Formats: sequence, structure tokens, C-alpha cells
Amino acid sequence: MPTRRNKYKPDFKATVALEALKGDKSTAELAQIYKVHPARNHQLERQLLE
Repeated sequence: MPTRRNKYKPDFKATVALEALKGDKSTAELAQIYKVHPARNHQLERQLLE
């Protein structure tokens, strides 16, 4: 059975990326809070900076 891909809304992506850029919490902590894979945090950061 194939797994379902998560589709994140732009406002959610921006929220996660801004939290990551603040640097208050680690990548692992943000991943737990927002239920996002840690690698996805870095992708969202790069997208925001572009």
C-alpha cells in the first residue's frame, strides 16, 4: 500500500521556516512540535531565503 504524501499550506511552511531561522529551538525540537521531518525543516528554510 503506498504512503500518502503530506501537502503543507504556504502559511504553515512560512511559520516553520521562520521558527527555524530564529534559532531558539533545535531542528529536532521543531520537527517534534510541527510533526515535520528534520530534513524538511532545512528545505523550508532554503525556500524562504530564496
